[in-house]
Amino acid sequence: AVDVTVNNGPFLFTNVAFRQNEGYLTADPGTYSAQVRPAGDAQVVLNVPSLTLNGGTAVTIFAVGRASNGSLDALLVTDRY
Repeated sequence: AVDVTVNNGPFLFTNVAFRQNEGYLTADPGTYSAQVRPAGDAQVVLNVPSLTLNGGTAVTIFAVGRASNGSLDALLVTDRY
């Protein structure tokens, strides 16, 4: 399970388990940086820098790979609505 935060900011999602879907949050358009950490841990295992959010879109971030072997990466999918 992981926690997702804004870089040096608030938690967006907490204790998200493998294959769990937390739904969407509303955010102002802009560029953000997100971090993924093991649930309850301060260690950042994945940085998602320069995440650009545009109006009228929904962005889903999938964490793929494993933190234990350094293969963890982010896959971003953008949908327009």
